[in-house]
Amino acid sequence: MRIDMKNLTLCTLIVLVTSSLASAQWTTNGTKIYYDGGKVGIGMTDPNVDFQVNGTVGVGTLSSSSSVAAGLSISYVDGGSGTTTFRHSRWGGNIYFIRNSSSGDRNQVFFGGNQNHRMEIYNDTNEVKVQLHSNGASFFTGGDVGIGTESPTSRFHVFSTSSALAEFVSDGSHAVVKQEAYSDAAWQSGFLIQRRARGTVDIPEAVQSGDNLGVNDYWGYDGTNFIRTAQLRVFADGTTDTEIIPTSFSIRLQNDNGVLGERFRIAKDGNVGIGTTTPGNKLEVNGTARAKEIIVEATGWPDYVFHPDYELRSLSEIEAYIKAKGHLPEVPSAKQVEEEGQHLGEMQQLLLKKIEEMTLHLIEQNKLVQRQQEKNESLEQLLVELKRENEALKQRMEKLEHTNNED
Repeated sequence: MRIDMKNLTLCTLIVLVTSSLASAQWTTNGTKIYYDGGKVGIGMTDPNVDFQVNGTVGVGTLSSSSSVAAGLSISYVDGGSGTTTFRHSRWGGNIYFIRNSSSGDRNQVFFGGNQNHRMEIYNDTNEVKVQLHSNGASFFTGGDVGIGTESPTSRFHVFSTSSALAEFVSDGSHAVVKQEAYSDAAWQSGFLIQRRARGTVDIPEAVQSGDNLGVNDYWGYDGTNFIRTAQLRVFADGTTDTEIIPTSFSIRLQNDNGVLGERFRIAKDGNVGIGTTTPGNKLEVNGTARAKEIIVEATGWPDYVFHPDYELRSLSEIEAYIKAKGHLPEVPSAKQVEEEGQHLGEMQQLLLKKIEEMTLHLIEQNKLVQRQQEKNESLEQLLVELKRENEALKQRMEKLEHTNNED
């Protein structure tokens, strides 16, 4: 067998070069690929990371007509339902998640860069439903929002067992919370609902007497700390049953000594107490009450005293009663007033009755006085007549004596 030394030499050279290249670094094929120290660069000769591309990277099926900006585009077919594209525009810093549909491209999520940093989430008709904007309006017009819960039951549902649900801070020149309602129904308005139960969210239990149903606290800064200065409290006040929770309301205020105590209460039966927690009347004040005018509505006003058939006690009967009881008939004793108080309306009627009875006695006494005066006048007239007769008789006696003396 004859060996072609020329071919052998060429093959040997190829093997040596190939072996040398296999054990050495990759070189560029034009400017496409370069391998240097375990790093791969595309479109560049000095990659700083394991894989670095100077240009646009495409993954999946991207047609030549696709609007692909410099950056990264990922395209894949998900079971034939369409194509989803992740696109990063390097000059604006915008990031899109876009899907194809029979009606054209549909935005799913957008992250805006440049001077308007924002995030937008779209619905299936390409409408923005969520926007978080760093330099403009943010909004949510989709479904219910839950914080701390995966199953919100209202437009904004917050659930927490370890901290305050929400905190609002204002400079004091604007409303902290504003409620508006628009309706033609008279009973509808902006309102706040507070709900309370024992147990847990999943297994609620009935509230018991004394349980708070809603509390509003008011705090003020004393120069060192925030302290509670007032409290509005709605609480269960009785036995709970189906559709029945007796409820009372109280207001607690701090006084000059820093004592936070109850000052006002509306009880479950509608009685109002000021300075008392157990009002037994529609209005009960434990202290002094002052007013410009008080109107007391009453029935049975004692005009009947002036009726001809009214049996008026005689003064002697009244005198005997006072000596025996120590107070006027029908008027409560001092001890009874101390123990039970006095009913203003009833006392006014009773006092008026006594005044009217006294008036009748005065009228009768006046009649007696008038009759006595008439008698006195008659007696005086009689006395005058007697004096006149006596004077005439005296003159006659003197005249008789003078005549006798002359004889």
